[in-house]
Amino acid sequence: MAPYCSPPPEDVIARLAEPGIEAELPLSMGGPSGPTAQIGLLEGQWCLYRMASDQTAYMAFIDELQREGKPLFPEHHMRFLIPGEVLVRARDRKGLIDALAEYDVKFDANYRLQLEPRSAARGLLSRLLGRG
Repeated sequence: MAPYCSPPPEDVIARLAEPGIEAELPLSMGGPSGPTAQIGLLEGQWCLYRMASDQTAYMAFIDELQREGKPLFPEHHMRFLIPGEVLVRARDRKGLIDALAEYDVKFDANYRLQLEPRSAARGLLSRLLGRG
């Protein structure tokens, strides 16, 4: 399987403004080894969340592969990703767009999503220019 190829976080967030985007949820982003964050609906709310791993199911899968003498590939782990820590939550799409406009959303060196608050002046300027 080829490495996971994610668009930059700002491109994923920009897609929230597209009509009908609800049908494409969740929107994933991450590094070459798979998604590390998603935008999706959790309990009826729009959320940006980190991905976690269902370790119990993953370990059972590994045990089964070993019993069958089959190889384990890093890409197998993607099957066991589940929503983890919620970073931003909103009642609706517009609320999530507005909330995310207050942050610079980027990855650290390990492709872990980071939210850095924008300064009030920079956030206002970005919104006025249609970039935030």
